[in-house]
Amino acid sequence: MENIDFQLELINSKFYLNSIGDSISYRKYYNTIYKPGVMQNIKKYTIGLPGLILSKIAGKENSPFIDGNSNIKNSDEYFFITKEDMDLIRQITHQFHIDVNLDDGFVTLSVEMHDPLIATQMAVNFQKLVHLSLIKYKTKKTKSELDFLNNAYNEKKREFEAKQVLLSELRDSNFNLSTAIAQNKIEKAVNEVNLAFQIYSEVAIQKQQTELKLLRDTPLLTVIKPIVVPIDKAGPNRALILMFFVFLGSVAGCIVVLKKAIVQSIRQQFSND
Repeated sequence: MENIDFQLELINSKFYLNSIGDSISYRKYYNTIYKPGVMQNIKKYTIGLPGLILSKIAGKENSPFIDGNSNIKNSDEYFFITKEDMDLIRQITHQFHIDVNLDDGFVTLSVEMHDPLIATQMAVNFQKLVHLSLIKYKTKKTKSELDFLNNAYNEKKREFEAKQVLLSELRDSNFNLSTAIAQNKIEKAVNEVNLAFQIYSEVAIQKQQTELKLLRDTPLLTVIKPIVVPIDKAGPNRALILMFFVFLGSVAGCIVVLKKAIVQSIRQQFSND
């Protein structure tokens, strides 16, 4: 989940949205359609208020991230992350919860979002991307070898076929000749064909072996427990929130009462003086 390539692929992955009757990417959904509920706004302007204030003070011009409209291109050695990308990555990393069990060798994934169907589809997207990433990582070296052998195979095949044609033409042109020179030419051409065929066959065998190795190296992702559309809400804990606001109200009330008592005490002292 820490891999930037993987995170970008995840926020660009699509899910079906009933309200529009079509598929939409995670990025586009949160940038154009999603509207946070009351609890999200309360969290944003209470717990998240310090970070929000700091981001406003810092200003966009001081952001270390590249603007989404920038013409700067990624390279093979590095790539740029826009401010929009980074905000979405931070958000999605809080929505996805991964528990790795090293002893038994399995991973548990849970996704917490406002919509159960969207959360389920994003969990499926995550599972597919993980499988593709594992295949890419595990088979990178073997695929490189196979690409080399495919090119060598095609090249040696062309050489073998060209020498076959040359031998046939040589035999046709010397059909009625029985001279030693003609026989030597034909014998030399036959040897070249045999050598070309031997090399071509060896490359074909190596190519076949590498293809089998690629199949062996391709990892299989076994799903122990299938993804299930959640029925019950994972949050927010309304009872806990209610208790928090009751506590907050009580503290605020005590502060008000103490403030009035202090102000009244100060006034009495001034009046006595």
